Amino acid sequence: MTGKMLRGMVITLVLAGGLAACANDPSITDTIDTRSAPDGMKTVGVCYNGNNTTRAAVSEIALKACPKGTTKLKLWDKDHMANACPLTKVNRVVFLCLH
Repeated sequence: MTGKMLRGMVITLVLAGGLAACANDPSITDTIDTRSAPDGMKTVGVCYNGNNTTRAAVSEIALKACPKGTTKLKLWDKDHMANACPLTKVNRVVFLCLH
């Protein structure tokens, strides 16, 4: 193997690792298949990888996705695997957005 080939493989592995890390960041998802929220209340679903995501990171992305004026979140539902989340983030938590 030449030095050029080795460098190319290392660069490819580093880029792939970086993309995989981004793929595991928490992300917003739908909440269609969760229990109904009380009238007029907005729900926000977040997919996350339980091995490398903190509660603070999940809450932060959920709060940003809530309507303006939301001051806190209330845990409403959670599930694993049987949801709309990708395989790299099989956990989903659903919050109520509270004013």
